[in-house]
Amino acid sequence: MSQDTERYNVGGVWLSQPFKIRRLGHVGITIRDMDRSLQFYRDLIGFKVTDWYPFDLRFPEAMKDPAFRDAKTVFMRYAGDHHSFVLLNRPAHAILEADPARRYEGGITIQQMSWQVGTLREVVNADEWLHTLGVETQRAGRDMPGSNWHTYFYDVNGYINELFYGMEQIGWSGFSKPAPMHARLFDERPPLPQMSEYAEVNNARAEGVDLLSGMRDDELPETYDVDGILLARPFKVTQIGPIGLFVPDVDDTARFYQSRMGFRLTESVTYRGYTVHYLRVNTEHHSLALFPMPLRETLQWSAETTTAFIGIQVANFAQLKAAYEFLSRRGVPIASWPRELMPGIDYAFWARDPDGHHLLFYYRMDQVGWSGVPRARTTGHSDPREWPEVIEDDYAYQGMPYLGPLG
Repeated sequence: MSQDTERYNVGGVWLSQPFKIRRLGHVGITIRDMDRSLQFYRDLIGFKVTDWYPFDLRFPEAMKDPAFRDAKTVFMRYAGDHHSFVLLNRPAHAILEADPARRYEGGITIQQMSWQVGTLREVVNADEWLHTLGVETQRAGRDMPGSNWHTYFYDVNGYINELFYGMEQIGWSGFSKPAPMHARLFDERPPLPQMSEYAEVNNARAEGVDLLSGMRDDELPETYDVDGILLARPFKVTQIGPIGLFVPDVDDTARFYQSRMGFRLTESVTYRGYTVHYLRVNTEHHSLALFPMPLRETLQWSAETTTAFIGIQVANFAQLKAAYEFLSRRGVPIASWPRELMPGIDYAFWARDPDGHHLLFYYRMDQVGWSGVPRARTTGHSDPREWPEVIEDDYAYQGMPYLGPLG
């Protein structure tokens, strides 16, 4: 890591941090009823289960606690990444979080926000740099399942952030890595260089590991024609994020994400006298939205969580309409949200999960170009019952396309 007047060489480019976040990769939430949440996120939303966390192997002492014995942590995906959404049993994790250095306080039900960087060197350098700045870190190394190299640390409010690299990819077969390949788990910052994933697979083959002995989730009957492909729902999740958080001090929180993590402020919105900040990590209008805590009560959002919303993008406007109809007909609560708080997104609706988390369904977000200036804000169209069948949208289909098949 080369430094020049507080600049860092990141792949041959000078930056203010020794890493560059490319995107939100995955998010974990704590829930109270795993079966109920699985029915919501797997059966209704369409995430596929890729693995269960091996608590009996990692925490044998904790498994003696009756409250922990029935715990599950479920890794779920919508595309090739091993996991994009993680469900964690909240009562059981409270046992693990007895250490005050690992905490969920004041309604923090997002267990982690995981941001992808480009290289393993960036992860290692970030972990060292954050330590030198006095940022409260949790752990570093490599997780299994998922195979992602990482560093975990806290923001100024106690939210856990992860910088990761090297997520395991689920290919055409749909199988995750078999358990014997989890041996290369690291519980500390790894030395560099490390062997490639390709070499790990070669080693597993040489040891006789059945590469198709991992987990593969079954799908519900595929009866919906979704743009020419039969799927189990009339829509396809193509991205997660942005994340919205209620925080005590939006300015202090924004400074942390800008100075320590490299976020850029896209714009701020004033609503009923409160300031809301929208920050981005790449070209999308925002990856993170920070709301003052009092707005939670003003908006009549759940007092059980400080999560304002988690974004769920679908492939196009027609699928967004279909998602609204599909979920509302199945009794999923649909919430209202002020149009003034929708910069960068014109068409969206908010669905509430069984634990009070709100999912922001949308089909596209404004992109911010080289000038760093967002386009003039529209008022948004927050009531799906008033949406037309076909819309005019000069900004449709911009940004990163979905790379995998729909199913």
